[in-house]
Amino acid sequence: QLLDTVPMSDSKADELTGDGKEYTFTVSNDGNIDAKYTIYLDDQPITEGAKRLENDKIKTELTIDGTATKLLLSGYSGAANAKVLDAETLAPNASKTYKLKMWIDSSATNSDLMDVVAGKNVAREYSGKLRLEASQTGIPSGTNVDYTTGQTTSGS
Repeated sequence: QLLDTVPMSDSKADELTGDGKEYTFTVSNDGNIDAKYTIYLDDQPITEGAKRLENDKIKTELTIDGTATKLLLSGYSGAANAKVLDAETLAPNASKTYKLKMWIDSSATNSDLMDVVAGKNVAREYSGKLRLEASQTGIPSGTNVDYTTGQTTSGS
């Protein structure tokens, strides 16, 4: 969620560090074959009656293994409510570390951030949740795999 935040420049957002201001996670392949995965940022429910902050007013910084990219949420591929942050194939025993920061872009105006509901100013909201979908590749259909040894045999 974007809580207690105001529009800010990218340089000001660089100062956002620590618990609750950035989220760090690692994707690992502990198996013995390649694994494909996709990381999504899915919209989550907001307060009933509230309006959602538009994706072109939310800025992100996604750091992958130390390389950072800043992008508006609207710049990611995928559905408006399920943005694809990254899609990769990981080799066996490999891992990638991610860090995600989000803030309101400096271009946002008061009318982008507020609505009048029943005569009162009400802030627009954003809430999202990371989702990882993964699958292993390189196993032909109908193949049995012993995951303790990695041995494969034809299915019956």
